[in-house]
This record gives sequence, structure tokens and C-alpha cells, in this order.
Amino acid sequence: EVLRQMRTNGQQIPVLILTARDGVEDRVAGLDAGADDYVTKPFELPELAARVRAFARRRAGQAQPFIEAGPLVFDTVGREVRVNGDRLSLSVRELSVLEMLMALGFGYLLDVESAA
Repeated sequence: EVLRQMRTNGQQIPVLILTARDGVEDRVAGLDAGADDYVTKPFELPELAARVRAFARRRAGQAQPFIEAGPLVFDTVGREVRVNGDRLSLSVRELSVLEMLMALGFGYLLDVESAA
């Protein structure tokens, strides 16, 4: 219902539904309500990150080699993160989660269930 209202109000932010509800009816309802993508649990984090990157590319009109948030810079091509110029040593999983969150940008709601 919230998604339908957002779309009715003209909000075009990308929406990915991440849920354990995997029935065909649920997927169809989510997509018909205005979701851009629908992913069911369990899922692989690299796939989720790739879907979020695809959102970011479509939103920007082109691939973004760097995602910046204040002093934090994520090199999506080199898979490297720097804070104030200093390289951070992150695991593959940590990189994927950070990239997903940074690609969404600020001002987006991400609940604990979605991030788990």
C-alpha cells in the first residue's frame, strides 16, 4: 500500500522488495504495486549487490565508477574503499554490503530485516 501511494504521488525512486514471501501471487502483487525488482530469501549477497548496482546505473544513466559519501570513497571497479585517502581492508561480504548501502544513497529506508 505504501508503494502504491508513493507511485501515485509520482515518486520514482527505485524500489527493490526483499522478502521471504516467495509465492507467485506475492511477486506479482509487489511488482504490480510499483516495485522495480523482487528478491526472495534466501539470496546471495553478490546477486543483491548486482541488482542494486543496476538500479544505480539506471538512476544515473551510466555506470558510476566511484560512489562518494563525505570522506568515504568506494571504487566500484577496483573494489576498494578509502576514508580520507586511507585504504580500508574489508572482506568481500563487507564490501558488498557497503556498496549496496552506498548505491542506495542517503535518505532511503532500509529496515533490519532487509539488511539481514
